[in-house]
Amino acid sequence: MKPIAFTSDGCKLAGNLFIPTGTPRTIAFLMIQGWQGSQNLRAGQRLTDAGYIAMTYDMRGNKDSEGDITKFSRADFIK
Repeated sequence: MKPIAFTSDGCKLAGNLFIPTGTPRTIAFLMIQGWQGSQNLRAGQRLTDAGYIAMTYDMRGNKDSEGDITKFSRADFIK
């Protein structure tokens, strides 16, 4: 698991990238949390253990990600 950060609509989002050792399978997974949920690190690690690449992240206003969740709309979530 490697901590990552990226920008979405001007906000820095915190996440984790899971890369298996050896050659990964050709499918990768993006794990999107619920509205006020949290990253499912256990599932990301299990996918990596099975040979897949996985990425998790905290949406705006959650944990280490920037933003104010009270100003976050469903349209923002889809972006």
